[in-house]
Amino acid sequence: MAELSSQAPRRHMQANKRRHPKAKPRKRFWSFIRKLVLWCLVMAAIGAAVGYFGFMMVWKRYDNWAAEFDLERINDLEKPSIIYDRNGEEIGRIYVENRSYVTLDKISPAMINALIAQEDSRFREHPGYDFLGILRAGREYIHNSGDANQGASSITQQLARNAYDLKNRAKARNEGSFGRKFVEIALARRITERYSKDQVLEFYLNRVYFGSGFYGIRAASLGYFGKEPADLTTREAASIAALIKNPNGLSP
Repeated sequence: MAELSSQAPRRHMQANKRRHPKAKPRKRFWSFIRKLVLWCLVMAAIGAAVGYFGFMMVWKRYDNWAAEFDLERINDLEKPSIIYDRNGEEIGRIYVENRSYVTLDKISPAMINALIAQEDSRFREHPGYDFLGILRAGREYIHNSGDANQGASSITQQLARNAYDLKNRAKARNEGSFGRKFVEIALARRITERYSKDQVLEFYLNRVYFGSGFYGIRAASLGYFGKEPADLTTREAASIAALIKNPNGLSP
């Protein structure tokens, strides 16, 4: 009987162990991993919130700057003085920039298609700036250690830069290239909200420099091929569109 009594506590301890087994190391490991993941998610959310509000503070500065520009003056262009003879025939011009304005319906569809294909393939879809193009250019910038092999400026951004001389304005404000890009994007968004895509194309094609002293598509078309922009072929249009990136180096 005494022997049975001495074994009773041992059996009781063994029964408790079976009812309350010790936590296995694997369960403790996964519990730690879950806590670590949760902590990382919380820190990432905090970092994202701080980054977002910080970016918005910076963006507000450039958005306010973009709001200062008068969009009604986006198409202010120098008009040449034309000299006519007694019969009304043009015999000469006095100008700083050799340019003749032409409406979009007087420009060959081949020229419009070549421009979009060359400079801004998503022109019809984006809100003035191509976010995917910006990401692609940023990736290339990082991959090439700060040497950008491709630009990210949409047609609308290029129009904003040229129409309002943003490069010189940025220098006057001691802004770097990134600051200028921010205001370009903000201004391009305003332009897209104010003007149609066709109006933007017309403004751009009449302003851009095509090399050899030719400003605007009509001067380039007459100067290079001796014909009006409406008569440009696909090959001729592609040749002119290619000049935008390097107007002096590629000039025929």
